[in-house]
Amino acid sequence: MPEITIKLGDQILQTCRFDGDLLRIGRSRENDIVLENLSVSRDHAQIRLHEGQFILTDLNSANGTLVNGVRVTKTEVVDEDVITVGKHKLHFRNPVVAIAKSNRELADEVRTVMVEPRADAWLVVESGRLKDREFRITRFETSLGKAASNDVVLTDDWLLAKKQAIILRKGNNAFEVQDLGGLRKVKVNGNAVDEKADIVDGDVIEVGGTSLRFHSSAAQRTPTGRMPKEITPDGDVGQEPKREAGVLDGTRRQDHQVRKPNPAGRVRGPVNEDSMDLEEGFQSIRMSLVGESNANPPAGNSNSSDNQVEQSDASCADETPGA
Repeated sequence: MPEITIKLGDQILQTCRFDGDLLRIGRSRENDIVLENLSVSRDHAQIRLHEGQFILTDLNSANGTLVNGVRVTKTEVVDEDVITVGKHKLHFRNPVVAIAKSNRELADEVRTVMVEPRADAWLVVESGRLKDREFRITRFETSLGKAASNDVVLTDDWLLAKKQAIILRKGNNAFEVQDLGGLRKVKVNGNAVDEKADIVDGDVIEVGGTSLRFHSSAAQRTPTGRMPKEITPDGDVGQEPKREAGVLDGTRRQDHQVRKPNPAGRVRGPVNEDSMDLEEGFQSIRMSLVGESNANPPAGNSNSSDNQVEQSDASCADETPGA
């Protein structure tokens, strides 16, 4: 019986068993695997058992579905494939079937090709208050701005937006920077970014008064691994999917121009201990001045939002707690 382990970053959220003919994935509570994150569509994708094969189909989702870092519409998934839905990784395990299929795959080499592994990427600050600091890019989305909730907190320029820019990973070895708007413009190699721009190893990103050099090991990698193949409407194995995919494309970006609040349960990025957002600093001082009057809050106030435990943002119909 196949199992799907749901991960967010390095954290295992749930393990689900596929014991039927159809498994639905999405943000809606009606799905078998529920992923409560705005990057996931209400009905995002499904896996159907068909003639002994597990067929993954993207249900015209806003941000797409990836298998092993490659955007797909419809493809077979096999043992050890990794399905990316929004910020979540779904690790597909079906070892018994994998052994039975090994001989067929050797005879049908068209179904497997080489694919690039996940490239390492990082930013090195070349100018500004954080000069010589290094920030590893380990997530699907890395945010930059003056708010303390960003992955890279920049306090050099008062005119920066709280969330000025994001760096998105596209597949395994491609990246782009997006300017989220504001009084300042993000630049790449001295050129202002018009909404988004591809970045490669050695590019310099300017955000306000801070310059950061982008580094990537993609150029040093040798392709290896399994590449999924598209299945055409008549059931044939189609052409190899495009590698440069997996995040918002030009035709779908309009649905995401306005950045929505994070849903409950989203894992926040690291906070830079050396800086604090100005608005949050004023709020902290204000709270300290009135702290004495609130030292003994009335009984029954223990359910405030500050005391709520952050919940997992993934669940499945047949839940097995993650390790």
